[in-house]
Amino acid sequence: MASPSRLAALFRGWISAETGMRRMMFVTIVALLAFSAALVGGLLHATHAADEATQANERTLLSNHLQVSIRALADAERVQLTWDDAIRAAGGQGKPLDVKWTDMFFGQFLTSMVHADDLFLVSSEGQFLRGWHAGKPSSETRYAPVVSGVRRTLAEIANNRSVNGRIARFMRLEDGTQWPLDDQG
Repeated sequence: MASPSRLAALFRGWISAETGMRRMMFVTIVALLAFSAALVGGLLHATHAADEATQANERTLLSNHLQVSIRALADAERVQLTWDDAIRAAGGQGKPLDVKWTDMFFGQFLTSMVHADDLFLVSSEGQFLRGWHAGKPSSETRYAPVVSGVRRTLAEIANNRSVNGRIARFMRLEDGTQWPLDDQG
């Protein structure tokens, strides 16, 4: 039979072994929680960085698409607007505005070509001459939100600053005004 001192020593050994085991389990659980938190934090950071990179890439793609679309729109309009009949029908070269002609060739034709919601025919000072919404004549109230941007662009053109490419030379029109041309014009 075991002596009481021997039983006490054995009991104390179990207690200290159990305490050591608890400490080891506690340290293991804390280490696992810290590792899990670091893993979640790293995942969140990587996701955020990937989202920012994707958004920056999408902004670049959208900007490039808009630039190509604007250039294509300007090219499509340039063909229609540099035509002598178009200049005369739009009130150039001392002629009155031909509403029927402009409604057909500007309003309907350009709307179908460039898929624009609104088109505006304006004077060289930015004054509204005629407008079209979905190919049909519209009022000047649709022009009001863009008038300041149009006048700013017209001022840039008047100062010989490029809007859609570099101006290479000018062509004198019958009414004496100068028409800017690029290298391909």
